[in-house]
Order: sequence, then C-alpha cells, then structure tokens
Amino acid sequence: LPPASPLAVVRPQGEVNMRSCPGADCDVVAQLRRSTKVSLTGKTAVVETSSGALLTWAEVSTTGGDYCLPENLEPSSGCQVWHQQPQKTGWMNLTFLRTE
Repeated sequence: LPPASPLAVVRPQGEVNMRSCPGADCDVVAQLRRSTKVSLTGKTAVVETSSGALLTWAEVSTTGGDYCLPENLEPSSGCQVWHQQPQKTGWMNLTFLRTE
C-alpha cells in the first residue's frame, strides 16, 4: 500500500476540531491550529447533518504542528497548552483540509 497522503488544515482563521468519530456531535479529541499537517488513514464516512446536507469525514493523524487537548481549552482565552507529541488520531470534516 502507498503511504497516506499528507494534508493541511486550511481554515481561514482560528482552529479546527479533531473528533472521536465522524460528525459534529462527536467529542473533540484535539483542536488543531491552522496549517497543521495531518495524514489520511484511509477511513472515510459520509454523515447527514440535521439540515439534510451530506458531509464527508476522514480519519486523520497528526504529522506536524500543534494541537490542543480538550482539558487545555478555556472558553474565554483559548488553548492554554499546545502539544506536538504524541501523535493524535481522530476524524475531521474534509471541507477543512486541502491536499499538499
């Protein structure tokens, strides 16, 4: 099998949530900074939103850049501690990713 494709988070501003399963209702496992590099694991899922839209989610793993754990997130001031290790794996909506 070929190696997983690297991707980059491309949200125009702010951070993007990595979730425990495909869907916005799933728990946040980490929050990634813009331009954090991730790789695809090969797993994808299409999830229907409450409005009936179909969104594609992909399981990804961090490969470089910072992420914040949920316990380090403060609602008023954002992330208090950023991490680079260990590697985190979770699900992200493909609209927040672009191929490098």
